[in-house]
Amino acid sequence: MGELEFRPGPHEYWKDGRRIPGFHDEAHAVGLIHGTEHIPERYRIAGSNTHAAIHFALEGDLDEASVAPADMVLVRKALAYLAPWRERGCKIVAERPVYSELGYATCADTYWIEGTTLHVLDWKSKVRLPWYPLQLVATADAVRETIHREMRDAFVPTLNLRLVYLDHDPIIVEPVYEDQEQELRAEWGRCCEHYDWMVRNGIVRPKTVAVPEPETTVTDADLAEAQRLLREAQA
Repeated sequence: MGELEFRPGPHEYWKDGRRIPGFHDEAHAVGLIHGTEHIPERYRIAGSNTHAAIHFALEGDLDEASVAPADMVLVRKALAYLAPWRERGCKIVAERPVYSELGYATCADTYWIEGTTLHVLDWKSKVRLPWYPLQLVATADAVRETIHREMRDAFVPTLNLRLVYLDHDPIIVEPVYEDQEQELRAEWGRCCEHYDWMVRNGIVRPKTVAVPEPETTVTDADLAEAQRLLREAQA
């Protein structure tokens, strides 16, 4: 089986030459996310910039000069929040595409394991939408499945799930508690089953045909540089 590939331009996930539906694909199709609940474009772009910058910062590859000052403020808040776990030697993973056997893929903002606990964070800004906790649970389950496949043992970590709103002073941390987590997991399972039914009956026709591999690969660094040039042009 091939590796899961995330194509950031169209925001698509591909595996073995076939497109895997993302969380948003399925949630939109079954009506969990409505037209009035879209993230405004300016916040989506700012969020993408911040997520990429946090990733580079955690890898030690961030060029702060390429990051807008407002975005850099959020990056520093994220690093400050993560500092206690980093100081304890936890390996922080950021911006990793993950796949669930339920048939969907998503990109995990940030996660790490400490002891028997899997911490999964979703960085947010000012916009607060009702489906965020559901998205976090779906992401956490895909992360846990990915870890289980890679470790090839029976290790099933306890989940610690948090939505972290960086665009506040101080930041706002909203945990997803165990009882809420279980309810959301059941809801997402029903969502996936309904999406599969819609595909089987031709109600949804996802793009799943094989495509040739692109001759060039757009990296996160390429996107960050393009965003920097765009900001300069708009200044």
